[in-house]
Amino acid sequence: IEFAGHMDKSEVFKFTMYARFVVCPSEWYENFPFSIIESFLFSKPVIGTDIGGIPELVVDNITGFLFEPGNILQLREKLLSLWNNTSLIEEMGKNAREHAYNLVNFDDHWSKLSRVVNI
Repeated sequence: IEFAGHMDKSEVFKFTMYARFVVCPSEWYENFPFSIIESFLFSKPVIGTDIGGIPELVVDNITGFLFEPGNILQLREKLLSLWNNTSLIEEMGKNAREHAYNLVNFDDHWSKLSRVVNI
């Protein structure tokens, strides 16, 4: 684990691209954490807390793992499950990228928006 401090977006993307997976240990009720979507677009599974909007993005055992906020034993278990399991990382990463494309795309967004504004 490396705490790198503040980085610009291109540096963050570089770190994400070379990571095995990403951990989002937030204890705040995040609505739609871009860091998760960005990780998914790099085909990286995410281990995230089961709080706020995170479980709406991270599909447990499909695109990554969820753990109870503050439960370091569960987090440790999830980290160890992925750390040396290349095939699981690749499978979840593929699922994550597909999931992100299904969640964040112009056609779906326009379809939902047009129903609200009655276009």
